[in-house]
Amino acid sequence: MKKFKICMFIDRIRRKLVYVCLGSMLLLSACGEQNKDEFHTEAKSENLSENQSENQIEEYLETSVPELIDYKQYIEKQSSGEAHLIVESDFSLLKIGDRRFYPVYVGEQWDDHRVNWEWFYVSEQMDEILWYDLVDDEYYSLEEWRNSKGYRTLDDCLTIMEKSYKQQENGFDIEIYYPELKGMEDVEKEERINQLIEVEAKRLIPQERDIPDEWIDDGYITCVFLDYDVKFVNNNIISILYEGMDGCMVKGLDGAVMASTIDLQAEEVIKLSNVVTDMEQLYSWLLEDRFQNITLWDGTAGSDLISEEYKGERGNLLMDALTETSNEHPFVEWYTDGMNLVIVSKSPYGANEYSEYAESLESIEEVISQEFLNKLD
Repeated sequence: MKKFKICMFIDRIRRKLVYVCLGSMLLLSACGEQNKDEFHTEAKSENLSENQSENQIEEYLETSVPELIDYKQYIEKQSSGEAHLIVESDFSLLKIGDRRFYPVYVGEQWDDHRVNWEWFYVSEQMDEILWYDLVDDEYYSLEEWRNSKGYRTLDDCLTIMEKSYKQQENGFDIEIYYPELKGMEDVEKEERINQLIEVEAKRLIPQERDIPDEWIDDGYITCVFLDYDVKFVNNNIISILYEGMDGCMVKGLDGAVMASTIDLQAEEVIKLSNVVTDMEQLYSWLLEDRFQNITLWDGTAGSDLISEEYKGERGNLLMDALTETSNEHPFVEWYTDGMNLVIVSKSPYGANEYSEYAESLESIEEVISQEFLNKLD
């Protein structure tokens, strides 16, 4: 958690370095334990067996999956010893098919957060290991895992580092965190993409203007505080959500949100109009509340409906924002987590309110560009 000078708090995870294999989704966990239950919706949990100890389970996995040795060496080398591999079995047995398995988490451990790498399942008799595919929500044998697109090739790993931009002068108080890519073979291309990411991250900074010193002394300071969350990345696309606060110190700060999705091959920002082939249909689905509110406030999902925000004549504002036909109402952003299209709407009538509305790409595939879907694969 980070405290800004204005005595407000914005939750943020110290990322330092995060390593993401090309072709796989970036999955960050918050500080402390992950909520493992979210990964096991189809499995039935039973009491812990007394037949096996945690050490036996983890040792069996480490013996059967020698790739863990490579993971360990890679993490320690790339983090300069600041992070290490963690292998941790769960305290419950889960029934998958007609057998019972111990879930085992594999990830990289930092001082204040973890980064998920893999989930494995070790049978109660320790004669079988399954790998869990978070994207497909399926369990695979080790042989199938090693032949799948989810298998990590460390030579192809991309490094995501944290960068920041700060400005505390001329009537501005700016603090923005954003990701930077490292590890591309084409260094010049990497530099161009990082410049594009930086430009996008600074979108909410207003144009500089002359402000009398006495106004600044009275607190008329323009503030922008943003932190980022990489929602999806592979070798084609990076999709980023930025959240924080902005406004004037004297008048008060509002909730700020923006999103940016970049085509890493074409080196350009992907607009919603490049993704959705039928904007009228998307508009209708949004006003029918087909998209689910997924924004969490203090751990509780929001209850706002997008149809309430844009009912009646206000619907014109939503269509203008979706089609980007007007810069007067920039209330809509979007991102993808690889499985869902997420529309981010900042209420034009509630300064501190914004919500994320998600629907699975599979269920709305008829209006999604096939070229975009191919880039997610």
